[in-house]
Parts: sequence; C-alpha cells; structure tokens
Amino acid sequence: AGMHAMSRGMLTISVDLFGRDVAVPYGADICDRYSDFTQPVLDEVRREISTVGYRFISFVLPVHTTEAFTTGGCRFGGLGQVNGALTWNVAYIDWPESRPASRVVMHEWGHNLGLWHSNYLQCAVGAQPVALAARADRAAGACQRHEYGGEWSVMGQAPGPSITAGERRHLGWLRDGE
Repeated sequence: AGMHAMSRGMLTISVDLFGRDVAVPYGADICDRYSDFTQPVLDEVRREISTVGYRFISFVLPVHTTEAFTTGGCRFGGLGQVNGALTWNVAYIDWPESRPASRVVMHEWGHNLGLWHSNYLQCAVGAQPVALAARADRAAGACQRHEYGGEWSVMGQAPGPSITAGERRHLGWLRDGE
C-alpha cells in the first residue's frame, strides 16, 4: 500500500509470500554473512516456485533488536540493490513503532526500482551557514554530506510513504503538467 501511495496510483506491486522458512546454516552471524547465502537461498526458493516474471525478490530475516545490537549482528534494517533483483529486509521483532518495518521495506524496494539515498548538504563558509556554496568552497570542504538526511523522502528520513518530485521524475511517476 505504501508504494502505491508514493506513486499516487502509477505503480501497483503484487506481493506473493513464500510461506515457509528456508534454513540458513551460518547461525548467529547471519547479518554479517548474508551475501554468502544469497544465492543458495534464492536457489532453494526457485526449486519450489518459479521466479520468472517477478521484478524483485525480498528475503526477510527475523531478528530481535536487542540481540542484533549487543552481539554485533544486523546493524541495518535492510539492504537493497539499486536496479537490482534482490532485497534483504531485517524484520526486527521488537522494532520501535517510530520506525515501522513497512518503511524499511519501502526504502529497500525504492533501491530495487532505481532510487539512491536522499541526502543533503550542510554548508558553512567562514563559520557562517550558507544555503548555497560556491563550487570552490564545496571543493575546499565547506559542505558536509548527510546520508539519509533528506526529510521529504522514504529514501532519507521521511517517516511515511513519500518521495521527492525528482525521485518521481526518475521513476516516471510525474503526472502530465507536473
């Protein structure tokens, strides 16, 4: 529903659930080793269902937040490939309500559809904040880039299903006259 809302009806995603667990042999370090078992897990899924016709496939790793951050495991909410076919989504069982798992899924699917992180630059020249910095000032380090800093996009810090006009243009979701 979130992707449909962001596209304002220009994208509909059908979701099919592969309703069973796939055993992963690597134990507690699953989040550090996800790339080691991506292909074996995908092969297991393909043995049971055809993945032909799917734009991308999302794997879900159920993890307890407290375990993840105390054992050094999953320190990410998801991993998506820009224009890729695979997404890993960590389903934190005790995830804070202020950052719903559905937002993480939308963010990672945004990568699969071709979007990068929504960042922003914070610039200061002579210790004074400036809205626009000259190219020479930017090259001299007057600006600091904040990854995930964009406040108006789910690809940055937006709490809900929203993306910027530039992202809509990139995805072909702008309506006539916009």
